[in-house]
Amino acid sequence: MKVREERRSTVKEEDVLEIGRLIMFKLETNIVTRSVMFMFNNEFHISVSTVNAYLECEIGIDIRKSSVKNTLEKCCVCTKPILDRILRATGKPYHPQCFTCVVCEKSLDGIPFTVDASNQIHCIEDFHRKFAPRCSVCNEPIMPEAGKDETVRVVALDRSFHVNCYKCEDCGLVLSSEAEGKGCYPLDNHVLCKSCNARRVQTLTSKVTTEL
Repeated sequence: MKVREERRSTVKEEDVLEIGRLIMFKLETNIVTRSVMFMFNNEFHISVSTVNAYLECEIGIDIRKSSVKNTLEKCCVCTKPILDRILRATGKPYHPQCFTCVVCEKSLDGIPFTVDASNQIHCIEDFHRKFAPRCSVCNEPIMPEAGKDETVRVVALDRSFHVNCYKCEDCGLVLSSEAEGKGCYPLDNHVLCKSCNARRVQTLTSKVTTEL
């Protein structure tokens, strides 16, 4: 999933002065609105902090302490105004430092991420650890190895297996339907290779014969 990042580019001093004058006019006439903030924040690509620096130094007004602050977009995590760079994900605005995994709290600024059914943000690793099917042998999540996007899950007898955990329960042979002679021959819900299946069947048959 992608994050849309809004960056504020460097501008000339005269542009900052002009925007500063516009804001001052709005402050003086008490008609500072959200559209005014969009004007210098988006159309002119000037960060709030840049304009604030001008206003604070030259005019003595701090946007962070003025009514203009109330017109800024607020981070959906900390609810504080976003004065500089904005990250947008899942349709919501974030401070870069607030955009983190809900499990490990690692910053996901510039890092691939995903969301669960509740729209909670996860790093890829924690998402897999939390929601991936677990191997019936080792009970570990079946998830891609580091640096890979996909993995293989073996399903047999209504159970899930890692490829390397899908073994004959008797001799430990790694089973595979794609390799000749290494297929699974289940017996009484046990995962067995062909030879071990035949051995168990012979043992059961001998036992029944003896009892008769």
